[in-house]
Amino acid sequence: MEIDAGGDAVDVVTLVQDEIEAVDARIAELANAPEVRLPRGAMSALTPLSLPPDEAVAELGDLRAQRTVWALLSIIAGEIGPPDDAAAAAGEARVSHRALLERVIGASHDLRRCRSISAWSELCHRHADPDAVPLDWPNPFQHTLASSSSAAPVDPERERDAHADDAATATRFWRAVWRLVVAGRLYEGDEANGVPSVMQVCQASGRDHLACSLAGGLPYHSTGDDAEGNPHRWLWRSACRAAADADGASVWERAVYGVLGGQARAALPACSTWMECLWATSTCALILASDAALHDALARTMDGRVSEPLDDERWVMRPRPFTMRALVDDSNAAYAQGHPGAKPDAYRRIVCHIVLDDRQALFDDLYETMTGRGGDDVHAPSYVEFAARLYQILSDEPEADAHNARILVEFIRYLSRTRDLHHRIPAVMLSLPDDVRVREYAAVLRACVDEATRRWFLEQAQRLFPRETVARIRTALLDLVVPGDDARSVDDLIACQALDPLAAVRQANVFFRDLLARDLLDDAVRLNAALVRDASVDAGDDDRELMAWSALVKARSKIVDLQRFLSKRYDVGDALDRLQFGDTGANWEQMRASFFDIALRSTLAVVRFEGGWMRFVDADRDARLAPLRRKCLPDLVARLFAACELMGTADSNGACLDVCAAVSEDETRAYQAFDRDSLCNLLHSTRNAFLRYAATIAC
Repeated sequence: MEIDAGGDAVDVVTLVQDEIEAVDARIAELANAPEVRLPRGAMSALTPLSLPPDEAVAELGDLRAQRTVWALLSIIAGEIGPPDDAAAAAGEARVSHRALLERVIGASHDLRRCRSISAWSELCHRHADPDAVPLDWPNPFQHTLASSSSAAPVDPERERDAHADDAATATRFWRAVWRLVVAGRLYEGDEANGVPSVMQVCQASGRDHLACSLAGGLPYHSTGDDAEGNPHRWLWRSACRAAADADGASVWERAVYGVLGGQARAALPACSTWMECLWATSTCALILASDAALHDALARTMDGRVSEPLDDERWVMRPRPFTMRALVDDSNAAYAQGHPGAKPDAYRRIVCHIVLDDRQALFDDLYETMTGRGGDDVHAPSYVEFAARLYQILSDEPEADAHNARILVEFIRYLSRTRDLHHRIPAVMLSLPDDVRVREYAAVLRACVDEATRRWFLEQAQRLFPRETVARIRTALLDLVVPGDDARSVDDLIACQALDPLAAVRQANVFFRDLLARDLLDDAVRLNAALVRDASVDAGDDDRELMAWSALVKARSKIVDLQRFLSKRYDVGDALDRLQFGDTGANWEQMRASFFDIALRSTLAVVRFEGGWMRFVDADRDARLAPLRRKCLPDLVARLFAACELMGTADSNGACLDVCAAVSEDETRAYQAFDRDSLCNLLHSTRNAFLRYAATIAC
């Protein structure tokens, strides 16, 4: 099973194993945190957990559930189909039951899937082994022998008729055996972690007869060359089914023999989780179907070549044909019977979709859950990333799937909302269809909070994407920020200038006209500070207009700075003023003069703007901007004159005369911006300034 990832064929098993390692690392990190406490044996969200509503615990619960999904994918991806030489192999002179059983299972997709489910469930239970199963069980007939006056030996087959205390011990014993069987530890334990096998528990507790009865179904006697298999496998299965139906057996004993005999109805009552229900139905279906097929194959291919006659047909239980969907439905029904009202959670549904090979249903479910439409209680950040990775691994061609690309789009939008994760966005974009990639990357660029971040994203696009895609992204961004050559906001305009400097200049002029016409100086100052003029770009009259607006905004802002400074007069009685400006206030006088000088020079730069402020050779443009020229230039001069009056110094009043003279110069024709009323106001203000100047120097 392979997918195409960035042009390289990557084995799904390898990709999934990487995910398992990443999840394990995160689980270890969270589980070792001192504030996180998990109930022992809690292995996944498929097992109900009672946890406090803590963020770390919530993430840990989801991660454990995600690990079970990755484990299932790893096993399914490793499923081996029928060998090419199956027919030839069937005619070999000697073939073991084990090898033939592998071929029987390999020839059926449903049997392979059942085996994968069984192995997956057992692996998950082994990964989170519950409390240790003891080996030092008491003698199974301890109380029976002590209370019996008879010297007759106790029949091991009548253990269930023993003393009540021995019967209670037997029930606990069978429950422990069931837990080991569910974890796939019938024959092999885990010595390193102190987990015994069922065989070891039976032998250590004096129940050797059980070890024999439970081990009767091995598909081979030994690994010796002369051993071909167990010809009485079917008789043993039948005996297990009989034991599961025997009166007086505990639910756990029935379940153990039921699973070994392929009888799901006997095993399901002992299942406490949905995963166990699915394991029981799949394992029993696998046993019955594969055993029947194995018996048929042996009858055809090994007749006369076994050391003992093959079991009679009457011991073979012929199962009804089944489908994987029927098994899943049976598992759901069995679990619902013991848990009425319980709804399948997000991860249980994912497992069902994977088991049934229903990728589209899986992708739809992932999207519904990650967008919150499914109403599932999941740890959203963890689930969103999990859903995206699952889709990337399982999708055959994510770059060509525009519909399911919405899963990655949702993930990208989550990354966009988390500044620390922005660096992951470009790589995820590689898995999108080109049209979706262009649209979403443009949206990411538009949402950037600063120009440096936007430049970084553009650099990554140039590094990862084809040149044509980068060009389309630039165009798409322009369409977003300047639709129809009309930017919606200053932020959009700032985003535009890195893509199309000429469009940015034109849009900046539009904004300046509007902002200054409405006297929104602060917004105009912000826009002026954010713009980066590209000297290498010749925008003609557009560029000239932008420079004129920039000069005006600078002058206006400097006059405002001066007025704010003058509004707080030096107070010799204020300790802070004395500390900042000195005991005599000399520093305050120097700063006042500096503020005024900057405001004066900025204003004169507008009045003496080369060729005239907001004047153009193009007659149409010159006429179109004349109203703004007649509004802004006289207003600027009037604001400076008002500040000069607040200054009240000879220099400031004398400067008014210089400004008036500059207005009258023919080179810039600034006077043409003054209508009759504004010109009268200018002359009146100049006269008053001259009178103040004369009075000041006369003192």
